[in-house]
Amino acid sequence: MSVPGQGIVRRYYLGWQIEDSKELAAAIVAATSNVRSQMPAFGWDWTELQEQALRVQREREKDSLTEAEWNQLHQEQVDNLQDRIRELEQQLSASPAASLGTDEAEFSTDNLVKRVGPEVYAGEISDRLRFAAKTTLSVAEQIGLDARSKAILRRVVERLPASPALAELSKDLERATKDPKRVASELTSLLARHGYSEKSDNKHIRLEANKGFDGLDAITLPKTPSENRGLKNLRKQIARTLGITKLDD
Repeated sequence: MSVPGQGIVRRYYLGWQIEDSKELAAAIVAATSNVRSQMPAFGWDWTELQEQALRVQREREKDSLTEAEWNQLHQEQVDNLQDRIRELEQQLSASPAASLGTDEAEFSTDNLVKRVGPEVYAGEISDRLRFAAKTTLSVAEQIGLDARSKAILRRVVERLPASPALAELSKDLERATKDPKRVASELTSLLARHGYSEKSDNKHIRLEANKGFDGLDAITLPKTPSENRGLKNLRKQIARTLGITKLDD
């Protein structure tokens, strides 16, 4: 997209944000409308146009109108201007400010989650991208990864810290598996906040991933696990099922 006096201010490509030509056209139309609404007007604005029209009308009819008629005409023009000003103020307050550079909101985590799917915890996608970058770097020489890709992936690993919500989830799992009498109810409640729903409750409680949480296997919770070692193994098993054991390395 090019702006007079500034040149190209934004480029659009098909990708995870804009998947097809229809979305591309809609994005360009929305961006150009926002930019155009904030560009300076060349020529008279609405107020100046009204004022010039009033002057011309006064000159043309100065001998045919009484003073009272002139006052009425003037008041009508003032009322029209005030209505227009209020209308423009409402439009300005309702429309978001346009950005002429790269819109960082387009690359926000919220937008990424909308494209990829729901997260087990806040920051999960970022953590998995970081893990994928780290794993790729570990075999970079074997797969012949180019220098630029390695530099970008190193930057991802260095500048994307593990999400605080990951550590919080690990602590919640540890707390939920301390009491063998309450472990089933505690884990059911905890996992319900992280993409699971209870499907059956017999001798064991079976939890299955909700729609959109692809890649998560079902979790079976024993109602009476053995103490200590059994609880620890259960916690590790759930962490492996959630795929979080290596994300904080």
